[in-house]
Amino acid sequence: MPIIAGFVFPHPPLLIPEIGKGEERKVAKTSQACDECARFIADLKPDTIILSSPHAKAYYDAFHISEPDEEFDHGALVPLYFVNQYYEDYRLVRISLSGLSFEEHFNFGKEIAGKTGNERVVYIASGDLSHKLKADGPYGFAPEGVEFDKIVTEALNKGDFEALLNIDSTLQEKAAECGLRSFVIMAGALDGLKTTPKLLSYENTFGVGYAVAAFTVNR
Repeated sequence: MPIIAGFVFPHPPLLIPEIGKGEERKVAKTSQACDECARFIADLKPDTIILSSPHAKAYYDAFHISEPDEEFDHGALVPLYFVNQYYEDYRLVRISLSGLSFEEHFNFGKEIAGKTGNERVVYIASGDLSHKLKADGPYGFAPEGVEFDKIVTEALNKGDFEALLNIDSTLQEKAAECGLRSFVIMAGALDGLKTTPKLLSYENTFGVGYAVAAFTVNR
């Protein structure tokens, strides 16, 4: 059985109340959307969750797949914080990104989908959007950040994965994003499947774009 659903999760540590200490309330829509996705994943009862994180350890500038006995990076920890509230009976496979092209990340996702066998597999693409959305944000403001987030959120809402692959690399770099390659791997994993896309939320309260999206595979 191929992938049964895909999800985009942001990963700011402040979404975890013990870390946010009240700051998480400023991105309540994001928290609520992550919670909704987590409950949906629990309803799907996957055997395996595959999670790609831009902050997982990578070696030799190539993809790295690991079992969950390594220390979690926040790219994995934050989405799994929500999932584990409702469901824990799954095997986790974490994937890092690389400096390779979008096309190679997309093809990697297709290879993943081809090796799922009879398992029920959910794919989680962890990643934030632009980090340059406000002057008082972590990296200041750049108009390319706003443009980048508009393109990505529209693509996620429509399930237009080709639009993700066609994002100009200069725009991507100037936007100071961290999630695009993670989303592209998910796009490859869902390639050829009919999905119902839904952008559940988008916020940029702290100058960083947080998007939450779900892609239900239609059978």
